[in-house]
Formats: sequence, structure tokens, C-alpha cells
Amino acid sequence: MWIVEVPPDPEVLVAHANARLNVHGRRLLVDRVRRQGWAVAHAAKAMGISRQCAHRWVARFDAEGHAGLSDRCSAPHSSPRRTAASVEDAVVAARREHRERVKFSV
Repeated sequence: MWIVEVPPDPEVLVAHANARLNVHGRRLLVDRVRRQGWAVAHAAKAMGISRQCAHRWVARFDAEGHAGLSDRCSAPHSSPRRTAASVEDAVVAARREHRERVKFSV
């Protein structure tokens, strides 16, 4: 018998506002598809997500195990065209100087 275990999470991440599933919902989805034998389309409908999304989560679980169901950072791995630090510092300094010179009326 195949059982989906819930490993302890060292930290709790909050899903973004538009996410339909959190980590526990993803585990439930995988459990329904892999252990209970639900069709992915039926499990997706029960969870309120698209078939594509459900297939994506099941595939990530198959490839990575429980780690594949956790939230990931959406920051890029690299930014090759990032503005140079010296230019960034100059822009920040110019903004501060400009704010000090401008008097706002209330």
C-alpha cells in the first residue's frame, strides 16, 4: 500500500493570495491521485484547480517527492542585465537629494 507521509516542515511559508492550494492541499491532491486512484481531472475539480495545475503538482511530486510540493521562491536565479551597484547608489542618492529640496504644501 502506498502512503503519503507528511514530513515536518522546518518553516511555514504563506502562499500568495491567488494560490488555490497550500502545501497540505497539494499533498491531499497527490494522495487522491496516487494512493486513492482518483483521475487527475476529478481530483482537480474537487480541489477547485485546473487539470493542468493538478498534473503539474503530481509530476513535481513524482520527480522530487515531498520537497516538490513545497512553496518555492519566485525570485530569478540570476539577473544578467541588472543595473550596476554604483549606478543604483547614484540614483538613490539623487532621489534623496531631490526629496530634501522639494517642499510639499499641505
